Amino acid sequence: MLQVEGREFFINTPEENTLSLVTWINDYCIQNNVLDVDGEILQIEVNTANPFYLLLYGLGYRESIIQQLLYSLGCNSSIASSSENQLRQLMQLGRIYQRPATQATMLTLITAANTGTCVVDTNNTISTQFGGNSLTWTPCFHLEIPPGHTRTMIFTADKGGRVILPINAVELIFDTEPINFASIEQQADVSNGSEGETLAETRERFMLSTEHLSYIERCQQNMQNLPGLSFARVWFNYSNLAGAYYDDIFVEARHALLIIQGYNENIGQVYVTNIAWPTQTPDPSLGYATASQTYTQNNGQVFEITWIAPKQRHVYIRVRPAVDPSQQNINDIKNCLLRYSLQKGINATITEREIFAALEAAGLGTLVAGVAVSLDPILISDTATVADGTFSVQVGQAQVPVIDPEDVAVELLA
Repeated sequence: MLQVEGREFFINTPEENTLSLVTWINDYCIQNNVLDVDGEILQIEVNTANPFYLLLYGLGYRESIIQQLLYSLGCNSSIASSSENQLRQLMQLGRIYQRPATQATMLTLITAANTGTCVVDTNNTISTQFGGNSLTWTPCFHLEIPPGHTRTMIFTADKGGRVILPINAVELIFDTEPINFASIEQQADVSNGSEGETLAETRERFMLSTEHLSYIERCQQNMQNLPGLSFARVWFNYSNLAGAYYDDIFVEARHALLIIQGYNENIGQVYVTNIAWPTQTPDPSLGYATASQTYTQNNGQVFEITWIAPKQRHVYIRVRPAVDPSQQNINDIKNCLLRYSLQKGINATITEREIFAALEAAGLGTLVAGVAVSLDPILISDTATVADGTFSVQVGQAQVPVIDPEDVAVELLA
């Protein structure tokens, strides 16, 4: 079966096509009172000894060949039905690529000394060790900071995928310190990267890209297609007069709020060529890490685009083991829940049922009798015995969940 623009097309065998022709001719003869030489309604029998039937069979065979040719041609232009090789050809024509793993990003504030301009280049890397992970962080762009001033610098990790580095968890020290450097401060928890995209996920995203979208949705989709970005969201306040809230962030009238994980040098260009409305900078007291780019149009007009990185929201889990667990069991449970949380994106929901499923998939299901989940470590139930799979928590619209091993308590009932 081939699906093109919502319609389904099938390849039939020669016998099926012949039977359709015979049925159509017989119905026509009945409706129009077509008679044979004996004065009876003309009807064609399905019989290989009948020369007229054999003639129709030849037509049915030719129709099958045509259907196969059309199916092959259709697969070359049908995203849903195309083979892997055909899909890759369509992706090239549609400028869609299979996303590789993206690097985690760290937003920092660098202050220059009063002695001169601080120059930060891509060779001014930072090495960190946290949670057993050794990472090298590379500046995303060349930056010159006037004496005594502070500017934002974005660093990317040397490894793809998801990592955890909470704010102020380690001291940031340059491997090669920039000239006229005074200090560096991590703005927020590291913004996670993402795992590489499967071809099936690319096919689904490609199909969505062919739908009719608003210019806001199109802008968001084009941003998400940029290499190096694991997530992008564009939220626009359509009001001409009144401000509006996106979660806890106030967005002025006719302003857009950009939430981005990752970095690409063309973020500003994609945004301006799709929308070009002012972007919102949140109140600094809210604690969101911000970054910006400038884009100059052909007419010389310069736009500055500001975005925020989503906050990490800790989710607290209490696990009731079925038996007295060993330390290895406890470590396995905590690591499993950490991996589970890293698969979640912005505004995600975490449920007891999903937690049980993750533990079961890791071969740990028989060790667990019950779980409880909460966004508050104090309010989480300490009497959970068996979960009913209905309790869940959802992080904010500008937040991503993380379950740190320290956020997981594995305790037997007293």
